[in-house]
Amino acid sequence: MLPHLFEEEQIGLPLARAYFTPAEIEKVTSQFIKKGDPVALGSFVHVMGHKADAQRFMSENGIPSFVWHLPGKGFKSLRTLYRTKMQVHIDSLLAGEPVSARTKRQLKENAAKAAKAHDETVAAQCVLSPSKRVNVLSATR
Repeated sequence: MLPHLFEEEQIGLPLARAYFTPAEIEKVTSQFIKKGDPVALGSFVHVMGHKADAQRFMSENGIPSFVWHLPGKGFKSLRTLYRTKMQVHIDSLLAGEPVSARTKRQLKENAAKAAKAHDETVAAQCVLSPSKRVNVLSATR
């Protein structure tokens, strides 16, 4: 996928800009946005970065600021939809346990809780006498 995206950015976009006017490109782009899958559109907003980055993109492309707040179709709700439908699976794989976070702050809090629980488990194992500790080396052999 990455070679395709690189080729699209290095070859496709310059060709489109060379042979089509911005108005013609905008017509095709607006059709994609109208018919696009909400989760895919949410991923577009998610990878932009922070709210300020998305709002800067909106202002640069003539998108009114109230579009951020539109229920169900606004940038914020599309980003939240992507995070609840897709990003949680990625975060769960990385954390090694189910994660449900709608915001980056919630994800960080969940990761901190998981790390604290892990540290407490390790500390509890250290308190036990050596005969009652879990022998990790023998369990993996």
